[in-house]
Amino acid sequence: MHAQLQSASGPNAFTSKIPVPSALNIPEWCLRLRDYPNTELCNFLQFGWPVGFTACHLPLVSHQNHGSTLSSLQLINSFLETECHLSATCGPFKSNPFCTDMVTSPLQIARSRSGKPRVVLYLSFPHGSSVNSGIPSDTYLDKPFTLRLPGVDAVIHIICLKGTGCHLFKKGLSRAYRQLCIDPCDLHLLGYRHQGYLYFDLAPPFSLRSSAMMCQRTTNAVTYMFRALGYNCTNYIDDFGGTATPDKSTPAFKALGDLFSSLGLQSSPNKDCPLTTSMVFLGIRLDTLAMSMSVTPERLQELLYCCTSALSSSISRHDLQSLLGVMSFVTACVRPARVFMSTLLNTLHTHRDFRSCFLSDNNRSGLLWWCHFLRALYNGVSLIKMSPWLNDPSVLSTDACNSEAGGYFNGQFFHTPFPGPILR
Repeated sequence: MHAQLQSASGPNAFTSKIPVPSALNIPEWCLRLRDYPNTELCNFLQFGWPVGFTACHLPLVSHQNHGSTLSSLQLINSFLETECHLSATCGPFKSNPFCTDMVTSPLQIARSRSGKPRVVLYLSFPHGSSVNSGIPSDTYLDKPFTLRLPGVDAVIHIICLKGTGCHLFKKGLSRAYRQLCIDPCDLHLLGYRHQGYLYFDLAPPFSLRSSAMMCQRTTNAVTYMFRALGYNCTNYIDDFGGTATPDKSTPAFKALGDLFSSLGLQSSPNKDCPLTTSMVFLGIRLDTLAMSMSVTPERLQELLYCCTSALSSSISRHDLQSLLGVMSFVTACVRPARVFMSTLLNTLHTHRDFRSCFLSDNNRSGLLWWCHFLRALYNGVSLIKMSPWLNDPSVLSTDACNSEAGGYFNGQFFHTPFPGPILR
């Protein structure tokens, strides 16, 4: 199929339209999405997602894997056996199976947040000449596109719609990226080597720059279908969080599972959280009886450790991205703390082409504030605001500088200097 499509003038989804093998129930997707604004989605699901590689030259070929793989041969063998069995990977081959040059990237062993080792295809190596280097972050198939993931605000919104004491529920997909398929035109970009043999991925690998976009656009459509059934949920990549009044929560939770089944999506039962008033979603504990949201103690400790570790003259760009990611969970509950992320975000932006970032005095001051805040001031809990006017700056607005604070409420102003203990 790859050879047949190489002469096509564009992605398989728009030109040859040769269906790719998939467990998804494509007719059901097309039926339920007949009025969906994203008209391309069903084509991508049926004919494969283009990687989005636009560079003029192919990435550099890697002939060796990362050093971390040397002591993990059994883990890699098990990984390849599983991925090939589930039709997410194709191989082994003694020679290039394509009619064009095959790009091989190195495998490496990375550890998840829980410390579990996993095999990752390192598509960002070598820096500047990798597969990911050739995929734009602000366009997809020559159209402007920026991936925007919903935050905890999306869950708060549907909690407020259902009111105090509403039921929460959660479901997730199993191997979400690997349930999708790559456009056969691009398979030669996703190669790798192991023990003298060649393999390539048929499904989006976790490390591919465009994989999160493919998955989010897919699960956005699932949320659309669920809402068309009369229920409410939000989705973050492969996780779905929903709310319902107690009298409708049981059918809502069942309807989401039935929807997954009818679409051919494989769910992950160990991610399920059925019918409760207190649930952790996106790292935030939500409580509809107390109408509160709180950062889990594990997240707070993780952020304190990251901030303490980062108090040096430089930090790797990857570590700074991870640090800002953890901060975002806390600022979802403590919005004013976002001001102490701004200088770090600016530093990340100015070092976009570097592997490490030099931290300025302002950066370190912000990190010191976080360390003090996390150790002594913050209990992790914030209230969910039910009244719409609380979010309307024309009714209520506050601000502060280094020495005093002020605000506006319903036509009246106030201001006050900070007391000495705070200033010190």
